[in-house]
Amino acid sequence: MAKYSMGFLGPFHGKLGTAVGSSSRGVNYLRSMPKKIRNPRTPAQVQTRANLKLASRIASHIRPVADIAHTAQSVRMGPQAYTVRQLLGPAGLKADPNTGAREQLTPGALDLTAGRGPALIGVTAKIEAGQLKVTWTPAAGSAREVHVALASRDGHLGASRLRAAQESDGTASLPLAADLAAAEHSLVVVCARDAETRKCSPTVAIIL
Repeated sequence: MAKYSMGFLGPFHGKLGTAVGSSSRGVNYLRSMPKKIRNPRTPAQVQTRANLKLASRIASHIRPVADIAHTAQSVRMGPQAYTVRQLLGPAGLKADPNTGAREQLTPGALDLTAGRGPALIGVTAKIEAGQLKVTWTPAAGSAREVHVALASRDGHLGASRLRAAQESDGTASLPLAADLAAAEHSLVVVCARDAETRKCSPTVAIIL
């Protein structure tokens, strides 16, 4: 793969012979076409693709929580890619290759915000009367905003609410569509952010 400066006609995109042109974050790339794989559906490849597909689906639903602190990240990647990496890496996301649903995940290892602010304490979550209800230990005098996002086990459904409540409230609710409210084993992520300093708490992840 090579980087190149923009030519007279602009950057080159797409396939040309055995080369492929693309651009990312203002940088133009030129790379060779990947070689064809004789057996692209070995068990390991099928599992890897299932994991990546599910991680991408979940990341799209919980991305708002990652977005709010992305500027504080030290990694040079977008919030979607960072969330996928965290799901597949520290959280150990594994999908059922047959159904595509989540088979394994360690919620305690998932931090989407690289949080530097104080953590939320005593966070709990449950779905009740068509709403996601999240509670935590209130912090008196805190002006931090609490943000909530939810993704179903198969990653097809999700919802989010930015500025769901103030940390001093101790509770927040998120209205859910009927199919999402009925989904089992959904993943909930919660974090708090100071509106002035932009410092975020570490993400709290819970599997209902």
